[in-house]
Amino acid sequence: MSTSAVVVALLCLAGLNIVQRSSWSELEDGVLWKVSGGDVAAAEVGQGTAADRSGVRRGDILLQIGAREIQGVHDVVDVLHTSERGATLRYVLLREQAR
Repeated sequence: MSTSAVVVALLCLAGLNIVQRSSWSELEDGVLWKVSGGDVAAAEVGQGTAADRSGVRRGDILLQIGAREIQGVHDVVDVLHTSERGATLRYVLLREQAR
């Protein structure tokens, strides 16, 4: 394979990478979720985010999103990655022993 063929192939791959990155979108709820005492809890809530506007507070424990029970932070990531942009997600939280 000639050097010019390798360069052309790499330029094509670079172009595909740029197209993929420009069209990438990921849902973000604005919360840094961390495992705390076996529960998934809000460690930080970003100001002005969807979570902030919805009243999520630091220390809230996340029980489920929609019908999916949350066992770990990976569950939150899975739900957000499989949800479409503009989707409304219903979170069930535990705050000071009250749902």
